[in-house]
Amino acid sequence: WRPGRGRDGRLEAGGALPAEGLSLYSKRTFSYEAGRDCHHPYGAGTNLIALEGTVNYFLTEEQQMIKDLAAQIAREKIAPIALEYDEAGKFPWDIVEVLAKSDLFGVYIPKEYGGMGGGIMEMAIVVEELSKACGGISLAYAASGLGTIPIILFGSEEQKKKYLPRLAAGKILGAFALTEPDAGSDASALKTRALPQGDSYVLNGTKQWITNGGEAT
Repeated sequence: WRPGRGRDGRLEAGGALPAEGLSLYSKRTFSYEAGRDCHHPYGAGTNLIALEGTVNYFLTEEQQMIKDLAAQIAREKIAPIALEYDEAGKFPWDIVEVLAKSDLFGVYIPKEYGGMGGGIMEMAIVVEELSKACGGISLAYAASGLGTIPIILFGSEEQKKKYLPRLAAGKILGAFALTEPDAGSDASALKTRALPQGDSYVLNGTKQWITNGGEAT
């Protein structure tokens, strides 16, 4: 298989696709302009190939190992107890412990803070595999990432050193408190405010239905 360029500047296929190694196939349309590099926002090291107006991802060796490990945990640890947890409404602390011991909480956290140095792509791989066994349990993992990424992007160095190593090790969980009674998940309609007062802030507002809200530290 090799990419070729069509008359309209899009990449097209030339030859047959390989029989193995294809995963995380995305229908996202991707235009390629002649003479320009092919950049993408889905994580460094991800192999991207545009085929007839769509984008295909071939995993790196490390990403494939992450995928295989997450799939094994989903198959052996989550699938057998998923119904029980749904019926009881229990938080899956035992699965969180398994994920922590497997270092999967650190796949998207920078190496300097105890993670593996990956990004959104690596987190999405884990979430996808865990969700095959139970979407609810996988959300405990995903929601921790949702609360962690703002620290990675916008946190102070002090905050990063305080929280990221423990989040990467699965010793604590993150949460993202967005939803409010009168706003739902409409971020533009939120009423909660953080107002400066001396050297600190006073936080006023009401939140509800916050995934991991009762478990995040």
